[in-house]
Amino acid sequence: MQALFTIKRSGAARVGEVFKYDGKLFVITHMVKILACDREGHLQLEVVAQQYGLPAEYDDVGRFYQYEKRYLEGKDRRGKTYDEAGQAYPISKEKCGFVSQILFVKPEQEELTVHYSLQRFVPWSEEEMKRAVKKERLATFKVIDGQG
Repeated sequence: MQALFTIKRSGAARVGEVFKYDGKLFVITHMVKILACDREGHLQLEVVAQQYGLPAEYDDVGRFYQYEKRYLEGKDRRGKTYDEAGQAYPISKEKCGFVSQILFVKPEQEELTVHYSLQRFVPWSEEEMKRAVKKERLATFKVIDGQG
């Protein structure tokens, strides 16, 4: 399962980083957007993360989805502005994609109709996920000096 998250970090963030959300373990597989960064190094990022322990679905990797939005005065029905190429987007509850292209733009009276193409983020394999979790666990493992 893939999901979009907004995460906050003090210091570095990286692809392969592991975090817990709602009692489940996730691995950051794609960093999508830097939302904020201040002088103290506090980051706010939009990322795609994949849940550890669930099989990844590859049936639609490489497939393009298309959708249409109508805008009135630069806003859609939800009040959001135009989607941009590269923008992350949930495809379903378990899959995330990104706007790969703007296919068609047509002004109609007061509205603007835009057709977009969406491509799925490629999920990590079970082996890649295991490697990331193992690396994270080894990084937090502490060796205690002692006598046997």
